[in-house]
Amino acid sequence: MKTWTARSHFNAPIERVFDLTTDPRRMRDMFPTIEAISDVRGGGDAAGDSFRFRDRLLGRTITGTTVVTAALRPILQTTETTYADGTRLTWTMRFREASGGTDVHNEVVYEPPAGPLTRLRANLGGLFVERRLRRSAERFDQMLARPIR
Repeated sequence: MKTWTARSHFNAPIERVFDLTTDPRRMRDMFPTIEAISDVRGGGDAAGDSFRFRDRLLGRTITGTTVVTAALRPILQTTETTYADGTRLTWTMRFREASGGTDVHNEVVYEPPAGPLTRLRANLGGLFVERRLRRSAERFDQMLARPIR
């Protein structure tokens, strides 16, 4: 199991940042390697909301299911993602008004399935998670500049 944290600041009101980052229908805007989102239940802002996805990682197609396990609009969302290979990812986002905008603190816990390659998968998965956190923040800034659809 590995844990990563990342902090970002966005020049937008906390409600807008929360709504855009937690809506599963907008996941492809932040993560362009996601090929499809399906079986969306809810808006991502309440415990029990969920969705399935198909993603690309290092040329491979991966699938999984994400369930919101905790949500308190507009300050908290925690999701549990289970990938088809048994990998689990817990992602907590905490939102706070700051400096005329919103600070977001991300904590991601990555847990590959047990086996002989667990450490290698954790290290490679970590590189993937860190890169995704950084790139999603950059893409999110671009999303904020566009009108709400």
